[in-house]
Amino acid sequence: MRHIDALARSFSIANVSLAFPPSMVRETDGGDPPGWATIRLQNVLIEINDSPSSYHVIPSGTQEFKFEPTTPSALSPTDTTWHIVRWTELP
Repeated sequence: MRHIDALARSFSIANVSLAFPPSMVRETDGGDPPGWATIRLQNVLIEINDSPSSYHVIPSGTQEFKFEPTTPSALSPTDTTWHIVRWTELP
């Protein structure tokens, strides 16, 4: 969360991109609050464009993402918006 907070506070970052693999399996973790989703992925491509530099995380290992739902979404009363609340790099 500190990394995401630092990215949000930077005025020089043009964008952050995450390229997920085409198939994902949603899991639930009994230790998480109700409604959260867990997705473990391999080979996630991460790119951060921070003028004038660009950073690329080479896809390796496994990342675990924890998502929290926001229902209804402020943009659409029938949709759910998912927010990444935790991102863990696993060996």
